Amino acid sequence: MTAMEQLPTDLDTHLCTVGEYAALGETDYWSELQEGKIVVSPSPTSEHSMACSELGVQLRPQLRRTWCPCST
Repeated sequence: MTAMEQLPTDLDTHLCTVGEYAALGETDYWSELQEGKIVVSPSPTSEHSMACSELGVQLRPQLRRTWCPCST
């Protein structure tokens, strides 16, 4: 097994083995191996991050105080 230093450039045609994927080690991006293809997830958009924050703001008052001491 040879170590891969970066993602292969021919991701559309090259099917990776579990060993090749494992040889990538830790990466700066979130990825997974699906049926021999490396799938990389895009970063969330600012709109997505804002929606998550708003959801948290609206859910916080709904939590019981005993479960979340941060509730007011």
